[in-house]
Amino acid sequence: MLKRILAMLAFLTILIGGIGGYIFNNIQQGMAQLANFAPPPVTVEAEKVTTESWSPQISATGSLRARNEVALTTQVSGQIETFGFSSGKKIEKGQLIVKLDDRVEQAQLKNSHASLRLMELQHQRDRDLFKRKVISKNQFDQSLANLDQASAQVEQLRAVLAKKQIHAPFSGEVGIRQVDLGDYLSPGSTIATLQDSSSLLVDFALPEKFLALLKLKQKVSIQVQAWPEKSFEGQITAIDAKVSATTRNISLRAELNNKEGELLPGMFANIKVTLDQNRQLMTVAQTSISYSSYGDTIWVLREEVVGEGEEQQKSLKAFPAFVQTGESRNGRISVIQGINAGDLVASSGQLKLYPGATVILPEQNKAEKQ
Repeated sequence: MLKRILAMLAFLTILIGGIGGYIFNNIQQGMAQLANFAPPPVTVEAEKVTTESWSPQISATGSLRARNEVALTTQVSGQIETFGFSSGKKIEKGQLIVKLDDRVEQAQLKNSHASLRLMELQHQRDRDLFKRKVISKNQFDQSLANLDQASAQVEQLRAVLAKKQIHAPFSGEVGIRQVDLGDYLSPGSTIATLQDSSSLLVDFALPEKFLALLKLKQKVSIQVQAWPEKSFEGQITAIDAKVSATTRNISLRAELNNKEGELLPGMFANIKVTLDQNRQLMTVAQTSISYSSYGDTIWVLREEVVGEGEEQQKSLKAFPAFVQTGESRNGRISVIQGINAGDLVASSGQLKLYPGATVILPEQNKAEKQ
Protein backbone atom coordinates (compact mmCIF):
# COMPACT_ATOMS: atom_id res chain seq x y z
CA MET A 1 0.00 0.00 0.00
CA LEU A 2 2.78 2.38 0.99
CA LYS A 3 4.68 1.52 -2.21
CA ARG A 4 1.66 2.45 -4.29
CA ILE A 5 1.31 5.78 -2.55
CA LEU A 6 5.01 6.56 -3.06
CA ALA A 7 4.78 5.58 -6.71
CA MET A 8 1.78 7.86 -7.21
CA LEU A 9 3.58 10.77 -5.51
CA ALA A 10 6.64 10.22 -7.68
CA PHE A 11 4.49 10.19 -10.82
CA LEU A 12 2.66 13.37 -9.84
CA THR A 13 5.97 15.08 -9.04
CA ILE A 14 7.37 14.18 -12.47
CA LEU A 15 4.12 15.26 -14.20
CA ILE A 16 3.94 18.63 -12.43
CA GLY A 17 7.65 19.25 -13.06
CA GLY A 18 7.21 18.52 -16.76
CA ILE A 19 4.21 20.83 -17.08
CA GLY A 20 6.01 23.56 -15.17
CA GLY A 21 9.09 23.22 -17.35
CA TYR A 22 6.97 23.41 -20.49
CA ILE A 23 5.18 26.56 -19.29
CA PHE A 24 8.46 28.16 -18.20
CA ASN A 25 10.02 27.43 -21.57
CA ASN A 26 7.04 29.02 -23.39
CA ILE A 27 7.24 32.11 -21.18
CA GLN A 28 10.95 32.50 -21.95
CA GLN A 29 10.29 32.16 -25.69
CA GLY A 30 7.51 34.77 -25.50
CA MET A 31 9.72 37.21 -23.60
CA ALA A 32 12.44 36.74 -26.20
CA GLN A 33 9.97 37.46 -28.99
CA LEU A 34 8.74 40.59 -27.20
CA ALA A 35 12.30 41.76 -26.72
CA ASN A 36 12.90 41.47 -30.45
CA PHE A 37 9.47 42.84 -31.47
CA ALA A 38 9.59 46.01 -33.57
CA PRO A 39 6.32 47.94 -34.01
CA PRO A 40 5.32 48.59 -37.63
CA PRO A 41 6.34 51.99 -39.03
CA VAL A 42 3.86 54.86 -38.81
CA THR A 43 2.88 56.63 -42.03
CA VAL A 44 2.82 60.42 -41.68
CA GLU A 45 3.08 63.41 -43.97
CA ALA A 46 6.04 65.70 -43.47
CA GLU A 47 7.55 68.99 -44.57
CA LYS A 48 10.71 70.93 -43.97
CA VAL A 49 10.83 73.98 -41.74
CA THR A 50 11.13 76.98 -44.06
CA THR A 51 12.25 80.55 -43.52
CA GLU A 52 9.87 83.21 -44.82
CA SER A 53 9.88 86.98 -44.92
CA TRP A 54 6.85 88.20 -42.97
CA SER A 55 5.81 91.78 -42.30
CA PRO A 56 4.48 92.56 -38.80
CA GLN A 57 0.72 92.95 -38.55
CA ILE A 58 -1.60 94.91 -36.24
CA SER A 59 -4.94 93.27 -35.44
CA ALA A 60 -8.30 95.02 -35.18
CA THR A 61 -12.00 94.30 -35.68
CA GLY A 62 -14.74 96.06 -37.62
CA SER A 63 -17.88 95.65 -39.72
CA LEU A 64 -18.21 95.62 -43.48
CA ARG A 65 -20.47 98.05 -45.26
CA ALA A 66 -21.23 98.80 -48.89
CA ARG A 67 -19.47 101.67 -50.60
CA ASN A 68 -22.93 102.95 -51.63
CA GLU A 69 -26.02 101.99 -49.65
CA VAL A 70 -29.41 103.64 -49.26
CA ALA A 71 -32.88 102.97 -47.93
CA LEU A 72 -35.28 103.47 -50.83
CA THR A 73 -38.10 105.73 -49.66
CA THR A 74 -40.74 108.03 -51.13
CA GLN A 75 -40.94 111.80 -50.73
CA VAL A 76 -44.67 111.95 -51.44
CA SER A 77 -47.65 109.92 -50.30
CA GLY A 78 -49.64 107.59 -52.50
CA GLN A 79 -50.83 104.06 -53.20
CA ILE A 80 -48.42 101.57 -54.84
CA GLU A 81 -49.49 100.90 -58.41
CA THR A 82 -46.46 99.09 -59.89
CA PHE A 83 -43.21 97.44 -58.78
CA GLY A 84 -40.20 97.52 -61.07
CA PHE A 85 -37.90 95.12 -59.19
CA SER A 86 -37.72 91.71 -57.51
CA SER A 87 -36.32 91.16 -54.02
CA GLY A 88 -32.65 90.22 -53.87
CA LYS A 89 -31.96 90.97 -57.56
CA LYS A 90 -29.47 93.26 -59.23
CA ILE A 91 -30.84 96.47 -60.69
CA GLU A 92 -29.33 99.21 -62.83
CA LYS A 93 -29.09 102.93 -62.18
CA GLY A 94 -32.32 104.69 -63.18
CA GLN A 95 -34.41 101.48 -63.10
CA LEU A 96 -37.98 101.92 -61.84
CA ILE A 97 -38.45 100.83 -58.23
CA VAL A 98 -42.06 101.82 -57.50
CA LYS A 99 -44.77 103.80 -59.29
CA LEU A 100 -47.47 105.41 -57.13
CA ASP A 101 -51.00 106.17 -58.23
CA ASP A 102 -50.84 109.62 -59.89
CA ARG A 103 -54.27 109.98 -61.52
CA VAL A 104 -55.26 112.94 -59.32
CA GLU A 105 -52.00 114.76 -60.05
CA GLN A 106 -52.36 114.07 -63.81
CA ALA A 107 -55.82 115.68 -63.75
CA GLN A 108 -54.48 118.64 -61.78
CA LEU A 109 -51.70 119.03 -64.34
CA LYS A 110 -54.20 119.18 -67.20
CA ASN A 111 -56.14 121.83 -65.30
CA SER A 112 -52.96 123.80 -64.69
CA HIS A 113 -52.01 123.61 -68.36
CA ALA A 114 -55.41 125.03 -69.24
CA SER A 115 -54.96 127.87 -66.72
CA LEU A 116 -51.49 128.55 -68.10
CA ARG A 117 -52.81 128.89 -71.67
CA LEU A 118 -55.51 131.25 -70.43
CA MET A 119 -52.93 133.37 -68.56
CA GLU A 120 -50.72 133.48 -71.65
CA LEU A 121 -53.63 134.80 -73.78
CA GLN A 122 -54.61 137.26 -71.08
CA HIS A 123 -51.04 138.51 -70.80
CA GLN A 124 -50.75 138.91 -74.58
CA ARG A 125 -53.92 141.04 -74.67
CA ASP A 126 -52.81 143.11 -71.67
CA ARG A 127 -49.44 143.74 -73.28
CA ASP A 128 -51.10 145.12 -76.42
CA LEU A 129 -53.45 147.24 -74.32
CA PHE A 130 -50.56 148.51 -72.21
CA LYS A 131 -48.65 149.56 -75.34
CA ARG A 132 -51.69 151.58 -76.41
CA LYS A 133 -51.93 152.93 -72.86
CA VAL A 134 -55.42 151.55 -72.42
CA ILE A 135 -54.56 149.83 -69.09
CA SER A 136 -52.31 150.93 -66.25
CA LYS A 137 -48.86 149.60 -65.43
CA ASN A 138 -50.28 148.03 -62.30
CA GLN A 139 -52.80 145.98 -64.30
CA PHE A 140 -50.09 144.84 -66.71
CA ASP A 141 -47.81 143.78 -63.84
CA GLN A 142 -50.67 141.81 -62.29
CA SER A 143 -51.22 140.02 -65.61
CA LEU A 144 -47.51 139.08 -65.77
CA ALA A 145 -47.60 137.83 -62.16
CA ASN A 146 -50.64 135.64 -62.92
CA LEU A 147 -48.79 134.13 -65.90
CA ASP A 148 -45.72 133.35 -63.75
CA GLN A 149 -47.94 131.85 -61.07
CA ALA A 150 -49.70 129.56 -63.58
CA SER A 151 -46.33 128.47 -65.02
CA ALA A 152 -45.01 127.72 -61.52
CA GLN A 153 -48.10 125.65 -60.75
CA VAL A 154 -47.42 123.48 -63.82
CA GLU A 155 -43.77 122.98 -62.81
CA GLN A 156 -44.80 122.07 -59.26
CA LEU A 157 -47.22 119.39 -60.47
CA ARG A 158 -44.59 118.00 -62.84
CA ALA A 159 -42.19 117.71 -59.90
CA VAL A 160 -44.85 115.92 -57.81
CA LEU A 161 -45.54 113.53 -60.70
CA ALA A 162 -41.81 112.81 -61.04
CA LYS A 163 -41.69 111.87 -57.35
CA LYS A 164 -44.55 109.44 -57.86
CA GLN A 165 -42.00 107.24 -59.62
CA ILE A 166 -39.00 106.14 -57.52
CA HIS A 167 -35.89 105.15 -59.53
CA ALA A 168 -32.63 103.51 -58.45
CA PRO A 169 -29.98 106.17 -57.69
CA PHE A 170 -27.15 103.74 -58.56
CA SER A 171 -26.62 100.15 -59.72
CA GLY A 172 -26.54 97.45 -57.07
CA GLU A 173 -28.47 94.69 -55.31
CA VAL A 174 -31.88 95.48 -53.90
CA GLY A 175 -32.92 93.91 -50.60
CA ILE A 176 -36.14 92.22 -49.53
CA ARG A 177 -39.25 94.24 -50.32
CA GLN A 178 -40.87 95.77 -47.22
CA VAL A 179 -44.19 96.77 -48.84
CA ASP A 180 -46.81 95.14 -51.06
CA LEU A 181 -48.81 96.13 -54.11
CA GLY A 182 -51.66 98.44 -53.13
CA ASP A 183 -50.05 99.63 -49.88
CA TYR A 184 -50.41 103.31 -49.05
CA LEU A 185 -47.03 104.95 -48.52
CA SER A 186 -46.37 108.05 -46.47
CA PRO A 187 -43.31 110.26 -47.05
CA GLY A 188 -40.25 108.49 -45.62
CA SER A 189 -41.73 104.95 -45.80
CA THR A 190 -38.99 102.38 -46.55
CA ILE A 191 -39.59 100.30 -49.66
CA ALA A 192 -36.32 98.27 -49.64
CA THR A 193 -32.58 98.77 -49.27
CA LEU A 194 -30.14 99.15 -52.16
CA GLN A 195 -26.48 98.11 -51.80
CA ASP A 196 -23.61 98.49 -54.22
CA SER A 197 -21.39 95.67 -52.90
CA SER A 198 -18.90 95.56 -55.78
CA SER A 199 -16.49 97.16 -53.32
CA LEU A 200 -16.83 97.24 -49.55
CA LEU A 201 -15.64 99.56 -46.80
CA VAL A 202 -14.58 98.57 -43.31
CA ASP A 203 -14.17 101.11 -40.52
CA PHE A 204 -11.94 100.23 -37.57
CA ALA A 205 -9.76 101.85 -34.91
CA LEU A 206 -6.20 101.36 -33.66
CA PRO A 207 -4.37 102.73 -30.60
CA GLU A 208 -2.71 106.09 -31.20
CA LYS A 209 0.78 104.58 -30.61
CA PHE A 210 0.59 103.03 -34.10
CA LEU A 211 -0.14 106.35 -35.85
CA ALA A 212 3.45 106.83 -37.06
CA LEU A 213 3.32 103.38 -38.73
CA LEU A 214 0.09 103.99 -40.66
CA LYS A 215 -0.31 105.53 -44.09
CA LEU A 216 -2.72 105.65 -47.02
CA LYS A 217 -2.73 102.67 -49.44
CA GLN A 218 -1.27 100.45 -46.71
CA LYS A 219 -2.27 96.80 -47.17
CA VAL A 220 -4.84 95.13 -44.93
CA SER A 221 -6.09 91.54 -44.87
CA ILE A 222 -9.62 90.74 -43.74
CA GLN A 223 -11.15 87.47 -42.56
CA VAL A 224 -14.81 86.70 -41.88
CA GLN A 225 -16.50 83.73 -40.18
CA ALA A 226 -18.24 82.67 -43.39
CA TRP A 227 -14.84 82.01 -45.04
CA PRO A 228 -12.48 81.18 -42.13
CA GLU A 229 -9.72 79.77 -44.36
CA LYS A 230 -9.69 82.70 -46.80
CA SER A 231 -8.20 86.19 -46.57
CA PHE A 232 -9.48 89.19 -48.53
CA GLU A 233 -6.99 91.90 -49.41
CA GLY A 234 -7.66 95.63 -49.29
CA GLN A 235 -5.94 98.92 -48.50
CA ILE A 236 -6.37 101.90 -46.19
CA THR A 237 -8.20 104.73 -47.95
CA ALA A 238 -8.74 107.20 -45.10
CA ILE A 239 -7.18 108.11 -41.74
CA ASP A 240 -9.20 110.27 -39.37
CA ALA A 241 -8.03 113.84 -38.74
CA LYS A 242 -8.07 113.43 -34.95
CA VAL A 243 -7.55 110.92 -32.14
CA SER A 244 -10.54 110.11 -29.96
CA ALA A 245 -10.14 111.86 -26.60
CA THR A 246 -12.20 109.08 -24.97
CA THR A 247 -10.55 105.92 -26.29
CA ARG A 248 -7.20 107.36 -27.52
CA ASN A 249 -7.77 105.46 -30.76
CA ILE A 250 -7.39 106.67 -34.33
CA SER A 251 -10.20 105.75 -36.75
CA LEU A 252 -9.34 104.30 -40.16
CA ARG A 253 -11.22 103.17 -43.25
CA ALA A 254 -10.14 100.46 -45.67
CA GLU A 255 -11.62 99.43 -49.00
CA LEU A 256 -11.58 95.99 -50.61
CA ASN A 257 -12.75 94.58 -53.91
CA ASN A 258 -15.80 92.31 -53.82
CA LYS A 259 -16.33 91.49 -57.50
CA GLU A 260 -16.99 87.82 -56.66
CA GLY A 261 -19.77 88.81 -54.24
CA GLU A 262 -18.52 86.52 -51.46
CA LEU A 263 -18.84 89.22 -48.80
CA LEU A 264 -21.98 91.02 -47.63
CA PRO A 265 -22.41 94.36 -45.84
CA GLY A 266 -22.81 93.98 -42.09
CA MET A 267 -20.38 91.06 -41.72
CA PHE A 268 -18.07 91.09 -38.71
CA ALA A 269 -14.45 91.28 -39.85
CA ASN A 270 -11.07 90.50 -38.31
CA ILE A 271 -8.60 92.98 -39.75
CA LYS A 272 -4.82 92.83 -39.91
CA VAL A 273 -2.83 95.86 -41.02
CA THR A 274 0.50 94.94 -42.62
CA LEU A 275 3.44 97.15 -41.62
CA ASP A 276 6.38 97.94 -43.91
CA GLN A 277 8.90 96.03 -41.78
CA ASN A 278 9.99 92.59 -43.02
CA ARG A 279 11.18 89.88 -40.61
CA GLN A 280 12.73 86.48 -41.34
CA LEU A 281 10.74 83.80 -39.48
CA MET A 282 10.74 80.01 -39.37
CA THR A 283 7.31 78.74 -40.43
CA VAL A 284 5.50 75.39 -40.57
CA ALA A 285 1.99 74.29 -41.45
CA GLN A 286 -0.43 74.96 -38.60
CA THR A 287 -1.37 71.26 -38.64
CA SER A 288 2.21 70.45 -37.53
CA ILE A 289 1.64 71.89 -34.05
CA SER A 290 0.15 69.73 -31.27
CA TYR A 291 -1.42 71.86 -28.54
CA SER A 292 -1.74 70.77 -24.90
CA SER A 293 -1.79 72.23 -21.40
CA TYR A 294 1.87 71.21 -20.99
CA GLY A 295 2.98 73.25 -24.00
CA ASP A 296 3.00 73.22 -27.78
CA THR A 297 4.95 70.39 -29.40
CA ILE A 298 6.07 69.44 -32.87
CA TRP A 299 7.34 66.02 -34.02
CA VAL A 300 10.82 66.27 -35.55
CA LEU A 301 11.81 63.43 -37.90
CA ARG A 302 15.48 62.42 -37.76
CA GLU A 303 17.30 59.87 -39.87
CA GLU A 304 19.03 57.13 -37.83
CA VAL A 305 20.97 53.97 -38.68
CA VAL A 306 19.46 50.74 -37.31
CA GLY A 307 20.79 47.17 -37.40
CA GLU A 308 24.35 45.89 -37.46
CA GLY A 309 26.80 44.83 -40.15
CA GLU A 310 25.29 44.12 -43.52
CA GLU A 311 21.77 44.54 -42.08
CA GLN A 312 22.31 48.22 -41.34
CA GLN A 313 19.72 50.52 -42.88
CA LYS A 314 18.56 54.10 -42.48
CA SER A 315 15.12 54.94 -41.10
CA LEU A 316 13.24 58.00 -39.90
CA LYS A 317 12.56 58.29 -36.19
CA ALA A 318 10.09 60.71 -34.59
CA PHE A 319 10.96 62.77 -31.50
CA PRO A 320 8.77 65.45 -29.84
CA ALA A 321 10.13 68.97 -29.40
CA PHE A 322 8.57 71.72 -27.31
CA VAL A 323 8.26 74.92 -29.34
CA GLN A 324 7.28 78.55 -28.87
CA THR A 325 4.95 79.75 -31.60
CA GLY A 326 4.17 83.23 -32.90
CA GLU A 327 1.62 84.69 -35.29
CA SER A 328 -0.15 82.69 -37.96
CA ARG A 329 -1.43 83.55 -41.43
CA ASN A 330 -2.77 81.67 -44.46
CA GLY A 331 -2.53 78.23 -42.84
CA ARG A 332 1.06 78.65 -41.61
CA ILE A 333 2.44 79.56 -38.19
CA SER A 334 5.76 81.05 -37.15
CA VAL A 335 8.00 79.18 -34.69
CA ILE A 336 10.22 81.34 -32.48
CA GLN A 337 12.26 78.60 -30.85
CA GLY A 338 12.44 74.82 -30.39
CA ILE A 339 13.40 73.74 -33.92
CA ASN A 340 15.81 74.75 -36.67
CA ALA A 341 15.30 75.82 -40.26
CA GLY A 342 15.52 72.80 -42.57
CA ASP A 343 14.29 70.30 -39.94
CA LEU A 344 11.89 67.69 -41.24
CA VAL A 345 8.66 67.74 -39.19
CA ALA A 346 5.41 65.78 -39.28
CA SER A 347 2.52 67.82 -40.71
CA SER A 348 -0.25 65.22 -40.22
CA GLY A 349 -0.73 61.86 -38.52
CA GLN A 350 0.93 62.95 -35.24
CA LEU A 351 -1.67 61.18 -33.06
CA LYS A 352 -0.11 57.82 -34.02
CA LEU A 353 3.41 58.86 -33.02
CA TYR A 354 5.38 58.11 -29.85
CA PRO A 355 8.99 58.98 -28.96
CA GLY A 356 11.36 56.96 -31.12
CA ALA A 357 8.62 55.71 -33.47
CA THR A 358 9.78 54.57 -36.90
CA VAL A 359 8.21 56.77 -39.55
CA ILE A 360 7.51 56.17 -43.21
CA LEU A 361 6.42 58.88 -45.64
CA PRO A 362 3.58 58.35 -48.17
CA GLU A 363 5.96 58.35 -51.15
CA GLN A 364 8.12 55.67 -49.47
CA ASN A 365 5.03 53.60 -48.72
CA LYS A 366 3.98 53.71 -52.40
CA ALA A 367 7.46 52.71 -53.56
CA GLU A 368 7.54 49.70 -51.21
CA LYS A 369 4.14 48.47 -52.41
CA GLN A 370 5.28 48.66 -56.02
